[in-house]
Amino acid sequence: MEEYYIYKLSPTFIPVAKQFPRVIHYMAHIKKEGFAMQQYNLAFCPHEELDLLLKNHFNHRKDYTYKKNIHYLRNQLTGDSSLVVIHERCIYVKYTRKFDIMLNIILQSDSKYVILNR
Repeated sequence: MEEYYIYKLSPTFIPVAKQFPRVIHYMAHIKKEGFAMQQYNLAFCPHEELDLLLKNHFNHRKDYTYKKNIHYLRNQLTGDSSLVVIHERCIYVKYTRKFDIMLNIILQSDSKYVILNR
């Protein structure tokens, strides 16, 4: 199983992230309290449009399940699965090695997304 966290960089944070790529990891793992929470909110954008995008794209499939920001897709023939949990400013993705269809859709929807290992 592959696990990743995906963040969407805010336009104001992109120049800093390009110059200092390690700051993305730092901001993603910062303790989210007080001033640090404000920094986190300025660095990463919310994902409300992505939830609807995934739901509309997979809603016709019988092997797709959706419940309050949790998207689950399981291939009935191979047993491979893909799980996406959309938080306000972070997306958790877990999938079997060859079943990364939801990850691909997320990354193709906007160029501002970055992937971080667990």
